[in-house]
Amino acid sequence: MGYCEICPKAYAWYIVAGEAGNESAKQAIRSLTPKLTTEQIADIRFDVGKMYAGGVGVRRRDNVAAYKWFVLADAAGDGRARNEQKKLAASMRPKEIAEAVSRASAWLSGRRSPFQLVKSANR
Repeated sequence: MGYCEICPKAYAWYIVAGEAGNESAKQAIRSLTPKLTTEQIADIRFDVGKMYAGGVGVRRRDNVAAYKWFVLADAAGDGRARNEQKKLAASMRPKEIAEAVSRASAWLSGRRSPFQLVKSANR
């Protein structure tokens, strides 16, 4: 599958659904993840951050979750992510920012690769 065959925006919806516990979304993520490029992963992480920041497709707007995903997008090379972090930081307490960074670090440490979007299927 090429870049056009896996739409990062659609994949971002899978991520949000998977985080909400949807097993079908988690399975879709596991099967699609190996086909993604590093650029796509950065785009997906950025899109998930925007969804949480805007309260789109999630139960409620969540700046901590948004900041976490922007940290992850930045780690994957998305140049837009730092600007979004700065915007969010203006309305967040230092404790919330620290929590978001901690969540991003924990998220990354649970994966074999910093670009892996989900934990391995054998978990």
